[in-house]
Amino acid sequence: MIRIYSGTDELVELAKLFEESFRMPFPAVPIFFYNEIDGRGPISVRDGFDEHFEVMGWWAARDKAVEINDPHQWQLRNSTDDLLVTDHVVAGVAALKMGIRQYVMQMMYDLPPGTSGLNDLAKFQAAYELIEPLTRHFNFHIIKETRGGLSDFPPNLDKAKGHLAVSTYWQMYMEPDIVTWSAFLRRTTRPRPRT
Repeated sequence: MIRIYSGTDELVELAKLFEESFRMPFPAVPIFFYNEIDGRGPISVRDGFDEHFEVMGWWAARDKAVEINDPHQWQLRNSTDDLLVTDHVVAGVAALKMGIRQYVMQMMYDLPPGTSGLNDLAKFQAAYELIEPLTRHFNFHIIKETRGGLSDFPPNLDKAKGHLAVSTYWQMYMEPDIVTWSAFLRRTTRPRPRT
């Protein structure tokens, strides 16, 4: 599976390119980020809303599963857990309103750094329980995706592997449909010296 996890402007044009070139299994689209709010895109926050909803509608028209990746963006910035849960609800409702039938609920564990697995489980279970009723009343399906937190891996490769194992253990309690083992692990850890 090849996935592109980028794009901060001209998102519909990029979506066309991604779909034509890679047959994207599911794109990641934010609501609040990748604009002037976080300095990762050239567009204003207001124009960002329009562009993000437009590209969500474009993907929905092609019946693609879509991940709305805002909740972990907030936690990467040390938000509170109640904001994370609230944003999962906002993302789920936005996906439904945009016509997305296969919503990828991405749950990034270990955020903010140092949080416990039990705390992660509590907030993700709460978020899921709040949006799951949408599946009973609409043609809407939640695909649960879990992953380890990018900013919490130790720099030592062996410790990072252990951290990933413990994080994955906690993720299994959510019975995920997709488990992403971060490719960032290779970039955030130092290579072992050759002996």
